[in-house]
Amino acid sequence: MTEREWVILIFLGLNTVKDIRKKEISLFWVIGFAVIGILWRIWDESWLAGFWGVLPGLALSALSLCCRGMVGFGDGLMVLVIGLYLGTACAAASLLRALLGCAFSGLFLIFTGRGSRKTELPFVPFLLVGFWLYVLGW
Repeated sequence: MTEREWVILIFLGLNTVKDIRKKEISLFWVIGFAVIGILWRIWDESWLAGFWGVLPGLALSALSLCCRGMVGFGDGLMVLVIGLYLGTACAAASLLRALLGCAFSGLFLIFTGRGSRKTELPFVPFLLVGFWLYVLGW
């Protein structure tokens, strides 16, 4: 694993705990990691790759605004930070894996009678697993 992947793993791990416990993410951690990522991109002179990398996160954040919060705005910010560090492919692939995992978990809860269409699931743990699967090449 690269240094950037380790940083994102720590970032997602910290926010996973908060998302599970309080159903929110830490804006402090998001801003902090984003600033570090921007500075890292400037230092590596790879700011253009970082610019394109934030597009999946911006799209998810825009979807949150359009859907009036059915999708968490903070989840979009999480994907944005992933893309800032690791690029568009990693952010989009992690997001897709997380969406699939969340969808299957939601369907499982509905079919077993433990949830309904209104059941809220914390998304960051799925994003962590999606990212981990991407890093492992699955």
